[in-house]
Amino acid sequence: MTPEVVLRSIVRLLPERRREWGQAMEAELAGLDSGRWRFALSCARGVLGRPETIVRLVPSLLVAGAAGIAVWLLAEIQAGPVRLEAIAMVSVLGVVAWFTRPTRLMGAAALAILGAEGLIFLRGLQGESDATAGIVIWTTMLSIYALALTRAPARGFAIGAAVAAAWLVATVIDPGVPTSTGPALLAIAFAAICARGRIAGLCAAATTALLIAVLIDGPLSLLSPWVANNAPPVYPPESVDRLVDSVGIWLFGTLIAAALGLAIRANGHANVTSAA
Repeated sequence: MTPEVVLRSIVRLLPERRREWGQAMEAELAGLDSGRWRFALSCARGVLGRPETIVRLVPSLLVAGAAGIAVWLLAEIQAGPVRLEAIAMVSVLGVVAWFTRPTRLMGAAALAILGAEGLIFLRGLQGESDATAGIVIWTTMLSIYALALTRAPARGFAIGAAVAAAWLVATVIDPGVPTSTGPALLAIAFAAICARGRIAGLCAAATTALLIAVLIDGPLSLLSPWVANNAPPVYPPESVDRLVDSVGIWLFGTLIAAALGLAIRANGHANVTSAA
């Protein structure tokens, strides 16, 4: 490892409009007789501290971290056929994550949320002897969401996140809120109305559905006021609230995400056609 290699690797992280600056720094490094490592590391610190560089690195770091956790969870799956199917699922989602490669913080956040849900699903496969249908369904839903939300407008994502946060506050006030799909559907519709506009509304609705479903599958099922929908019976039954099965919210949200992806594609095609 040499200062030249370090600086060259860092320069590759710069956007196209900043590449000339990177080439100038490489040329300056080549002319130095001393302090070469200090100069290279100073340039690296400056590049890595830029918000646009951080956004470019976040997806790769998230994918690497999720891949490490996924390998550990896959090793915990006892049934061989289920493990092989789960490996196929992780491979497909990895390809989708590489294909999307979001360049904005919002897209990276969406990818992180979807990755968290994928890991929650893998954890649930431990002890399963037949999970083919579930693996196919979840792979399809997560892929559709990734392809749609990583290209969606930030405004719709922000509104969807705000509405999902309001739903979470409502669950704290009334633990009965997450025990049925009604409040979730109202939140999804409200997000779409607040966003205004077809693409922003679809993005807000899909984001709200995604966040609520992930909250039900993950954090809420670990807190004392609730138990997961598939948890064993508790006694007395009224001592806790049983969370609603999130599958309905997932399916509804996936349909919205699919519509969002088609709308974004159609909008892009229309812009290309009008420009021509």
